[in-house]
Amino acid sequence: MKKKAVLICPHKPSNDPRIDWVANTLSKYYDVTVVGVDSAIDNELKEFNRIYHTITIPVSKKAKIIKGLVKQVLWPVRRNKRNKKNNKSSQQNENVQVQSMQKSWQWKLKQLLSWWWFFISIHMTFMDYLSKCDMNFSVIVCVDLLTLKIGSKIKIKNGIKMLYDAHEFLAFAYPNCSKLQILALYNHEKKYIRFSDAAFTVNKYMARVMEKKLSYAPIYAVPNAAPLEEFKNYYTDDIEKYAKGRVKFLFQGCFEEGRGLECLIKAWTKLENTNAALFLRGPDNSYKDYLYQIAQKYGVLGESVFFLPSVGEQDLIAAARNADVGIIPYVGDILNNKYACPNKLSQYMQAGVAILANNLVFVKSRLDKYKNGLIYDSERMSTLIEAVQNICSDSEQLELFKKNSLKYAMSDYNWEVQSREMDKVLAKISK
Repeated sequence: MKKKAVLICPHKPSNDPRIDWVANTLSKYYDVTVVGVDSAIDNELKEFNRIYHTITIPVSKKAKIIKGLVKQVLWPVRRNKRNKKNNKSSQQNENVQVQSMQKSWQWKLKQLLSWWWFFISIHMTFMDYLSKCDMNFSVIVCVDLLTLKIGSKIKIKNGIKMLYDAHEFLAFAYPNCSKLQILALYNHEKKYIRFSDAAFTVNKYMARVMEKKLSYAPIYAVPNAAPLEEFKNYYTDDIEKYAKGRVKFLFQGCFEEGRGLECLIKAWTKLENTNAALFLRGPDNSYKDYLYQIAQKYGVLGESVFFLPSVGEQDLIAAARNADVGIIPYVGDILNNKYACPNKLSQYMQAGVAILANNLVFVKSRLDKYKNGLIYDSERMSTLIEAVQNICSDSEQLELFKKNSLKYAMSDYNWEVQSREMDKVLAKISK
């Protein structure tokens, strides 16, 4: 009979595909249960996918009170409910307000406090649940910094092993963070990572940076390369109708500050005579509304820049097959972005599209190896414009990029190959 393992994540397990990938690898050696948190539910949800169990728990009652205080008292930006007649104008005013407030010490202090309270709510929820459940697990896997202290406490209390999977270097993951917030997150990770029996992150460059800053080694590198999937039919959307024969450039992901999306739209305003159409796909949020207004302001919305409805995680690869080029525009002035390993790199590659990416360390290393796309420098918009023009003017090069993406996705850049290091560590720990 297999020993039991629990993997804990501070959000819905379905929010991050890497959780599924790790759980599947972990299940070779353990009977696995994944436990996540969803603030939108009131009762525990249980699922079984024939490989591992998933339990989604609600935020504890005490934690909900804390989160309510954060929302009502600490968070500084509220919607202007009085201006209901012009929602777009109201949203634009709110974005301007956010950008100005991010420079103030009051906003940074409240941001720090909201993070602190969020930590406490996640900690309270998991400690309450894990102390009452009867799983009798022998290893706990902590996903990201928010669960690291929880795993450390459970390890010490129960005498079990703890693994840490850092999907990002959280202290250096967000723009406009105060030095105090960065220091708090950094010290928290440095304090509790030492309890790990093994730690993983998303690539060797990030691992070396984290080892040096956290004084902990080794940290194993396991890139965010999606598992190989059976070929699916193309996802039906309106890309072809809008493209009208132009080269189709696609961004798929969340709309967030620091991802270089505003730069993309502004670059497209200078590509009027280029055979390029830009498609932006992701869930609705206030930043997406802001980008929509930027595209509208510059007169490219519905002409060369188009917003597409979001799709489920399971359809991202199939949907990307409708494009010619997948874009990874993250801005590299944030340390976490500089060494990022976006899921979309492998998703684009499995979709068989060329890659256009900002000059990010790991992403560039893959493009240099696989010869499947071009790199630009987000600090010099001219390099982005030049790269787009290059791709549009050389159809043979574009086809070679697309073939190489699919070729190396099948042979090298996939979870089956890239997770071998994790497999070895788990095999050793499970004995």
